[in-house]
Amino acid sequence: FFFQAEDGIRGSVASRGLGDVYKRQTISIAFPASCILTMYSPKLQTYLVGQIARAASIYRVDEIIIIDDCLDEEEKKKEISTNAEVISQIMQYLETPQYLRKALFPFSDALQFIGLVNPLDAPHHLRQDEWSIYREGVTTFKYIASAKNYAIDIGLKKDCQIDEYIEKGTRVTLKVEDNPNTKSPYYSGQIVNRSKPKEELGHYWGYSVRTAKTLSEAVVGKSMKEYKYDLVITLSEEGKPLKRTRIEEKTHVSKALLIFGNPDGFDSVLAGMKGKIEPIPSYKINTCFGQGTD
Repeated sequence: FFFQAEDGIRGSVASRGLGDVYKRQTISIAFPASCILTMYSPKLQTYLVGQIARAASIYRVDEIIIIDDCLDEEEKKKEISTNAEVISQIMQYLETPQYLRKALFPFSDALQFIGLVNPLDAPHHLRQDEWSIYREGVTTFKYIASAKNYAIDIGLKKDCQIDEYIEKGTRVTLKVEDNPNTKSPYYSGQIVNRSKPKEELGHYWGYSVRTAKTLSEAVVGKSMKEYKYDLVITLSEEGKPLKRTRIEEKTHVSKALLIFGNPDGFDSVLAGMKGKIEPIPSYKINTCFGQGTD
């Protein structure tokens, strides 16, 4: 409905570039960490999270929020529950380009069955023989004396150098300024905001992952001063059928949030914010009306 491209395809790969409407909008999804409890083995839990990550990438989701509803009495002192931490690690690992994973992810029990998961193959997961002016990179331990900085591995045969200092082991988004056939021992580039490839080329550039202890924190943030989104859709079997739901026409929708699981909780979020901040359009939708079972 509101996330359709209006002026054709951008980029050399038709299925990976969209128009100006897509460039200006972001879509986020939120779901409870308890969703993996329906799977009784770590293998199945890993595969389930992988399927969610792949679906999010197919539909160009920009942000994934894990609502941590698994903090029990034993884990209340922790910032994040074990289940939420497992989901977060798997999600972040899958979103990271394959040539950066070894540098960014040490061995972890949460990733022991990651080989069972289908790859995302997102546009920023570039191969060594694929050229793009934008690439994800990580600062290495290789020091470049002339640049007084560390080289950045961007998944090509040559590393990249930049003008500013970045801590070793930091992931960055780079705009490569040289051409592929440069004779320099290093490519030259500059660090850009992660949203630049989407804003300039219309290319999907992966998702970010964050956890929230409550649904309120997911929607409003810890400051509790303003909504992070200007449209919220909760998915519930108690909602109206999709065909009978008419989304209010707005002149500008820039950030939308879809909430999966525990959707009734959003009503209490709205009630708690009443009188404190301006309300936002919200809808409760049943995408599978007349379902036979949960």
